Amino acid sequence: MPYASFGGLATVLQRGPAFRAASTGALKVGDLVSKEFALADASAGRGSAYYVSLEDVASGSSGLYSEWAVIRKPSTVAVGGVATAGDHGGTLGDTLWLSTTAGDAVEVIDGDGIYQIVGQVLSTEDVMLRPSHDQGDFYEDAEVEGAAKTLDINDSGKVFVCTTTTDSVVTLAATAVHGTFTVINGAQDGDHLTSVDPVSADGIAGWDSGNTDNKGMLNTKATSKAGDYLTVTGSGLTGGLMVAGGRGVWASEA
Repeated sequence: MPYASFGGLATVLQRGPAFRAASTGALKVGDLVSKEFALADASAGRGSAYYVSLEDVASGSSGLYSEWAVIRKPSTVAVGGVATAGDHGGTLGDTLWLSTTAGDAVEVIDGDGIYQIVGQVLSTEDVMLRPSHDQGDFYEDAEVEGAAKTLDINDSGKVFVCTTTTDSVVTLAATAVHGTFTVINGAQDGDHLTSVDPVSADGIAGWDSGNTDNKGMLNTKATSKAGDYLTVTGSGLTGGLMVAGGRGVWASEA
């Protein structure tokens, strides 16, 4: 079964330095919290995660928070006293992202809006929640894409997140278009190939790519990591597109 958040039922095992602040909304232990001390929410126009709530908090009340915490889904006890270890359904080592369900984390990105890595699955019971705003881990506005996407000048400045477990191909706008485009592998480690391709008359220069016409850059499935990304820019002139930044292993298409 897929990972299911368990805010309100969590036991805090470890945490970073804690502090108190008044909440602006009701919170449960284990919830992801915005800098306004309300529930964080990946939906467009809402608030990214900065903290983890370490206790249940009524709206307007003082709550305890930390920038990171390891939380556990508690055991259940059946009639007769037989205990069953908690199981949140996640897969060991999987990356967690901020969800469009307020306060929650997900293993599969669930909608357009804020792209943010917020933690990792440690075991069937435990997760580490540590919201990141590092480059490549956080974008204020991103679009979730499927297996194929062709970009144009109106897509300049946008961030595209490929989340399917099937291969994704993002075709860039022609080099004559002066624009910058970022493509992220939003699947789990080793689950997904992401290809960033020029149009047939263009190549991509940078990272020893060869700048060969009609050849793209591949974040190959075998070496891919959740959150690998590539930013490519067009000069507005004839010639190849340029790699402006990235993370992970991106190989030139043969």
